[in-house]
Amino acid sequence: MKLTNKSTIITVLVVVVLLGGFLAVRYGSNVGAEALRNVRDTGETRTSFSEKAAALDLGSVSMARGKAVHRFLVLNDVGRDIVVRRAMTSCMCTTAYLAVRGESPMGPFGMPGHGVVPVIDKRVESGEELLVSVVFDPAAHGPSGIGAVSREVSLERADGSRMTLEFRVNVTP
Repeated sequence: MKLTNKSTIITVLVVVVLLGGFLAVRYGSNVGAEALRNVRDTGETRTSFSEKAAALDLGSVSMARGKAVHRFLVLNDVGRDIVVRRAMTSCMCTTAYLAVRGESPMGPFGMPGHGVVPVIDKRVESGEELLVSVVFDPAAHGPSGIGAVSREVSLERADGSRMTLEFRVNVTP
């Protein structure tokens, strides 16, 4: 095979992979709505971008009962629009989905190094709430994952600042 044919094939493959990645990030957000339907609901907590959210204790979460979701409603009370650049979690057992204005959730967003942490540039207008749905999989670490754990979801803003939503659970069999 000639060198130009190899180059053409490689170029086409790179373009297909990049296009597939773009489409997955852009149009894969509907996956979030479906993923959030099949988990145990642990309620919701209200906070805001101007306050440091306290670590939340979700109590016991059973491996046998499967994944659990908790919703954080984060009010933009800083007097101007905020752009959330990235969302990421502290562990692969935790994923996050973001939504504003009743939109379908974007996500899942996970741990850096365990997949892509895309730039999302999600605008949250002044006075608007950002819904952050956090899904925790107690079985992700297997039998050795029993006991008290603490996890975080970080929201990186366009100005470089971060907001961290922290929760604790006691994983039981």
